Amino acid sequence: MIEVQLRTERDKVIPSKPSGFEFELPKTPLLKYIDPYGKTVFNQLQMEDFLAEWEFAKAFAQTDEERANWYTIRELAFECKNSVHTF
Repeated sequence: MIEVQLRTERDKVIPSKPSGFEFELPKTPLLKYIDPYGKTVFNQLQMEDFLAEWEFAKAFAQTDEERANWYTIRELAFECKNSVHTF
């Protein structure tokens, strides 16, 4: 499972509901760079594009658990978009 976390500029985890995903992602301009075996970081300025692509990825979440994780990750992305110095 690919774990998703919201972090500060000092790389501290901002507490939130645990989230991650295992479903296949579409090869969109940002999502194609998510490394399932490494660390991928998106910043506040990228969140508008990420959210548009994440909306498209919703169709790839097939189970109830995958859809619940998709929504949680979307919430984290909105929080990142609306907060300064978050990644």
